[in-house]
Amino acid sequence: MISSLIERTFTARENATRQPAVRLSLMAAAGLLVAFLWGMWSNLLPNYTESTLTRLAPAVTGDTNDLVVRGLDFLVALVALLALVLATDRAEIGLPVRQSAKQAGAVSIYYLAGQTYIVIIFAMRILVDPWLPVGASGFNPSAMSMQYQILVSVDAAKEEIVAVAVPVVIATRLLRAFSASPSTRHKLRWVGVVALTGVRLGYHWWQGTHEAQLVVWAAVAVVIFLRTRSLVAMMVGHVLMDWTNVSLLRPWVYVIVFGLFLYFLFDFVQGEGGAPENSGGGGTERSVGGRGRDYG
Repeated sequence: MISSLIERTFTARENATRQPAVRLSLMAAAGLLVAFLWGMWSNLLPNYTESTLTRLAPAVTGDTNDLVVRGLDFLVALVALLALVLATDRAEIGLPVRQSAKQAGAVSIYYLAGQTYIVIIFAMRILVDPWLPVGASGFNPSAMSMQYQILVSVDAAKEEIVAVAVPVVIATRLLRAFSASPSTRHKLRWVGVVALTGVRLGYHWWQGTHEAQLVVWAAVAVVIFLRTRSLVAMMVGHVLMDWTNVSLLRPWVYVIVFGLFLYFLFDFVQGEGGAPENSGGGGTERSVGGRGRDYG
């Protein structure tokens, strides 16, 4: 019964979104929603969510106010993701989640890229300022309650929807639409990576100089999504990355990430050793969802 209901739902969705105008409207809606969230979190726009909540519920203050605001923004991000799913092929954002070893690799590599800020901080201390603090933005996780840190870290997963998935999918769709030549798409691909890295970093403009520490991580995040379309894996990786700041969870995060990386590495080695040699004839490299990896 449940499977029949799901099948009818997807059939209805396909019928409803078959018209190009409907798909275009849904994609535009997704883009506008994430642009709104991105603008607020980058401080280019006022925080309308917070001001509205304060006006409607003045009794909700402090950490509770912040968590409610984050939760409402997360819901908006999920609505944008739903609009994107309805407008595109689900494989473009890695749904349904398949190929567990590849997902494990995406989580672990994303996490490791996130830790590069430590190396960058030490380099900046040597080259720029020996007293430069890691929390250059004033963001100090150790000053928060543990429960608050955990919830804020889970909320951070929405960044991958707002600042990576939706912008990348829209950008690659536009590239395919306005650049008919594959060679032109290839030449513009790295220009797009640089631009999308800027979009990813822009979400953290509120952190000031701290943002310079995140350049490598932002670029790797964009490349990971372009190569794997593993949105869920990147969201998990972001949560684990932020949970490193929670002293109680830190050892478990290390164990989880190390285990995921070993699983990915073992599967990769097994695949390399047992895969038949390519006898020629080309073929399209496969990606998440069984589609060829030609996203522009």
